[in-house]
Amino acid sequence: MSIKCQYGPTNTYIVATPLGDYEVVCCPKGLHDLGMVGSVNDANFTPKPGIKVCLKSQQYEDNGYTYKPATDCVNWLEAYFSTKDKRDCNKHICPRNYNNTTIYNRFNNNCNVFANN
Repeated sequence: MSIKCQYGPTNTYIVATPLGDYEVVCCPKGLHDLGMVGSVNDANFTPKPGIKVCLKSQQYEDNGYTYKPATDCVNWLEAYFSTKDKRDCNKHICPRNYNNTTIYNRFNNNCNVFANN
């Protein structure tokens, strides 16, 4: 998905998580979207707590450059899945014009399965 943005071109990244692969869309200044890849529902959702968070791929290679908001998102996801108190991870990953709380809450609501880890 390519989104027009006043801050520059967007790029799409695939990130592995214990909940499955996530698609991250961002520009050089911030995160535009974060969502699960594929058609996940209650019947086929299978968390894998042993999976490490990592950047798997990006749509446009850009000479090996990865936008900082994408790396910040991966770092946030790593912290999220490695801490018991999820409130410790409520840091801003979308510094400009994007609703941080919405993305945090969307992800937090998907992660209740890890609440007792």
